[in-house]
Amino acid sequence: MAWQKEVVRAPSDVVRPTRVESSAHAIRFGPLLFVTGQSGRRLEDPEYSADPVEQARQCLENIGAILRAAGSSYQHVLKRTIVVRDRTSTA
Repeated sequence: MAWQKEVVRAPSDVVRPTRVESSAHAIRFGPLLFVTGQSGRRLEDPEYSADPVEQARQCLENIGAILRAAGSSYQHVLKRTIVVRDRTSTA
């Protein structure tokens, strides 16, 4: 059985579209799903929130929408990597 590569894109009214049309929000390879890096920017806002907690919440919502678009959910996530650019908080 050969695994096939499948491009997954979340609806653009839920998650910000990818910068390059040919790229994807996730790649399914056989039973595995690899989600691309996501930011904490809201769909309707051109700028990031100044609140790091809000950015983290939005990032997780974006990933959840991508998982749903792929027919999956957080309960199937095995690994995640978090990159924090600036850990200073305004709160």
